[in-house]
Amino acid sequence: MSTAQDKKDAQTYKKLATEGMDLMWPVKLKGKANRPDIGLVYHVTIMLFDVKNDTPEEAHKIASKLDLHAPNAKELKVDLSTMKGRTGYNLYNINLSGPETKRMEELYKEFSKMGFHNGYKFQAHITVDKDTWDEFKSDNGKTASEAGIEFLPAQLRQGDEIVEDYSGLNKSEKDAEIRKNEMRITPEEIDTVEEAGTMNGGPVKLIRTKGGFWIALGRKKGKVVEEALTAGSHSAIVKYNMEKEFPDYQPSLMKSEGAVEAIVNKHSHYLSDDLKKSGHDVYSIQAGANVEFHITHGNSQVAKVNAVIDNDHILIRELDFPKEFAKSMAGAVLEKAISCKKGLKLKKN
Repeated sequence: MSTAQDKKDAQTYKKLATEGMDLMWPVKLKGKANRPDIGLVYHVTIMLFDVKNDTPEEAHKIASKLDLHAPNAKELKVDLSTMKGRTGYNLYNINLSGPETKRMEELYKEFSKMGFHNGYKFQAHITVDKDTWDEFKSDNGKTASEAGIEFLPAQLRQGDEIVEDYSGLNKSEKDAEIRKNEMRITPEEIDTVEEAGTMNGGPVKLIRTKGGFWIALGRKKGKVVEEALTAGSHSAIVKYNMEKEFPDYQPSLMKSEGAVEAIVNKHSHYLSDDLKKSGHDVYSIQAGANVEFHITHGNSQVAKVNAVIDNDHILIRELDFPKEFAKSMAGAVLEKAISCKKGLKLKKN
């Protein structure tokens, strides 16, 4: 039963919520979408922004590049608790735990330079009214699915206004939006331009930016205007993805005498499901005796490992990459060594 203090705290929460900005998954609790006491939508916050310093445009720029698919209710468990809000008011929460919360926290970390820096430790939860909280006591320990919790597509909300809705972005559309955001360049940013082949009767150009980023420019079927087609951290990765994505693409042959065509292999199957879903990939690029292993996110490089084929083994020059990629990098290196019928060695410092 709600007390007078509960009702007062609910109004404090409502005031702050209507003045704030959240990236969230709206939620239905046993078919109900809104709190009965203050009318706010039930939700799981991915990130609570500081409206004094953060703008919707900045938030959307990051959010549009992320995999924001709704959590799997069967992979989350319910645990009831209370906590204090930012100004000391009481909150009744349905906490969520389980494999899916790791992905939720990784999404939260993508906004590390935004929001409130008050030592908050991420905890996925749904804030509810006291009566609903009491109702869910019997569901404590059940999966969210068993408790009747349904997660809806992500939204960016400022107060009651839906600023951006991410329900319309399937994976191919999201990939296109990522490319659109990352492949806009000005003439001042261009370092070199070279011919990379032909497609649909027109040339495909490979542009290298002054920052070392590579972009393929060409004309899609039925189009008259050239546009950015794909991008990457290495020219060979761009060409590799061009051949995979565009069947009409015909790569150009190496023109310079003695030049070696790079061999690209994709090893992303060694990544964890969470890393794959968040848009990471692992590639190996072999040019003669030199081998590079690239970890990428979207079109950008996360880390690179250099190696060389030395007689009967592949010599790894250094190991410098985020620890969450250890298993996938080990798999990629081993797979490359097996394909070359070589052993492995790590260079000693």
